[in-house]
Amino acid sequence: MSGLFRKEGSDAWYKYDANDILPKTEVCECGASDWEKDPDIMDVWFDSGSTWSAVCRERPELRWPVDMYMEGADQFRGWFQSSLLTSVATQGVAPYREVLCHGWVVDAQGKQMHKSAGNGMEPSEIIRDYGADIIRLWVASSDYTVDVRAGKEIFRQLSEAYRKMRNTARFMLGNINDFDPAKDMVDDDQLFEIDHWALEACNKLTATMRDAYEHYDFSRAYHALYNFCVIDMSNFYMDVIKDRLYCADDHARRCAQTALYRILVDFTKLLAPILCFTSQEIWSYIPKLDGMKDYVVFEQMPEAKAAADEAFEAKWDRIMAIRDDVKKVLEQARADKVIGSALEAGLTLYCSKEVYDFLNAIPMDELADLFIVSHVDLVEGEGGVKGLVEGLGVSAAHAAGNKCLRCWKYETTVGEDGLCPRCAKVLKQ
Repeated sequence: MSGLFRKEGSDAWYKYDANDILPKTEVCECGASDWEKDPDIMDVWFDSGSTWSAVCRERPELRWPVDMYMEGADQFRGWFQSSLLTSVATQGVAPYREVLCHGWVVDAQGKQMHKSAGNGMEPSEIIRDYGADIIRLWVASSDYTVDVRAGKEIFRQLSEAYRKMRNTARFMLGNINDFDPAKDMVDDDQLFEIDHWALEACNKLTATMRDAYEHYDFSRAYHALYNFCVIDMSNFYMDVIKDRLYCADDHARRCAQTALYRILVDFTKLLAPILCFTSQEIWSYIPKLDGMKDYVVFEQMPEAKAAADEAFEAKWDRIMAIRDDVKKVLEQARADKVIGSALEAGLTLYCSKEVYDFLNAIPMDELADLFIVSHVDLVEGEGGVKGLVEGLGVSAAHAAGNKCLRCWKYETTVGEDGLCPRCAKVLKQ
């Protein structure tokens, strides 16, 4: 019988007569040799609960106990339980190492999907409109421990999130186009401090996502990845380093490219379990070092390093808080038509002695880049608009001088050629 099932499947039971399945040459110990099929079936949960033996222990490419059983929450009294009972009763051990349960897919209003209700969604339609990876992103972003909602507006919003992630990678790829990591990589001790901040942000992302993956908390992994792209990279780091990437000397540019390259490599590996097609597309354009695989899924997941020291963290938390106060004043100056873009601004920061000493330790050109303005003056004393940072007041005015045609910063030393001294020097190199 087992040979027939292996060859033709379980439908053979209905296809053949009892004596074709078990011939008359087979004799029962009672002497009977004429067989009839019993129409009764074994309990369905016993059938499915025996698959660990019928499948996993029979096939050499599988192993037993298996790593995980995954099904809906109702299987605690079904497949999960029947598998546990049959395995423990006959083998003395559970058939699985872990169990993961999930909710059901419902529509955007929380109603069960039915063809008759017309509220179902065809995966083919989603793939046609957004690509297959958007379905993976939807699964990863959802809290699968409860019912998961699916609807057109949900997928539209997710497509925007996907675009932000993709554009983050696109910016990094575009700006390492001429970067050869084998010869252009800059040593850690030569990187700018903001580059170290960005690498530490990526290190935090690695720690969070690895922990989330290990605990099957995919929605936490998704949100960490999204926030990294939007908050850490797009809204801050990549915005600040544009001047270095486009206008600075070769060494300063290579420092930024080194950080971008290292971040992009780890970012793509972390992205791969969720967006396999997109991550491979990114990976195919990343310049490779010796030993790097052609396919990102064959790479080892990055390991999180020791976190930065508390003093470094505290310093950058404070810089970010100051930057938030500055941005509010710049927004008001823009609303009042004092400036157009932030690069048209010159800032005066009125500081207490302690804040003055803190900010004065940062080179003024780097401070201007952090705020994306043309010029920063520090004044020890009262003045300006007060924000959340104690001991700080901020004032914004239109920067003095003329606009450099290359970097767009305003300088009093712009020459007749329309270039500031820095840009003129770079172009002569």
